Amino acid sequence: TIKRKARNETMTKKKNKEVEEGKKKARSANYTSREDELIAKAWGSATLNELKGNYQDEKKYWTSILDRYQEFVQDNNLPERSLDSLQSRWRTISHACTKFNGIYLQVSRVVKSGWNDEKYHAEAEQIYHQEVKKKFDFFGCWLYLKDHPKWSIGQTTLREIVTVREDK
Repeated sequence: TIKRKARNETMTKKKNKEVEEGKKKARSANYTSREDELIAKAWGSATLNELKGNYQDEKKYWTSILDRYQEFVQDNNLPERSLDSLQSRWRTISHACTKFNGIYLQVSRVVKSGWNDEKYHAEAEQIYHQEVKKKFDFFGCWLYLKDHPKWSIGQTTLREIVTVREDK
């Protein structure tokens, strides 16, 4: 254990030295829920750009999302993030929100006496946790995305499929 501790200290010193010399970037802090919501809003804003619409190449599209995000974080005194970091986080948010939304649509489809949105959300969160084995951490993002026209296009299709299957 003494050798292991010494080796870990040597590795830490080496990593710190590489960061100081600019060889490796230091890992930035975890995203906050506020930052996640701002990413969703930046995505939403960029997808509704009527001047450019669907005629943007991927690089310009993501640059516009990054620009909007940077505007939002400056107004909220939050740290700036790189394009790669933003894209990676968006994939995580989008995947989790899509999964949760599918569960929520399934749960809310069955009308239960005395239930309100809060109870349906709680049940959807419980099922999400059972299926994914982690807590759903993007509720604020989901609240924004679920009504967004571009994001809900795929979700509407899911809702129609579920409804058609039940009718048979």
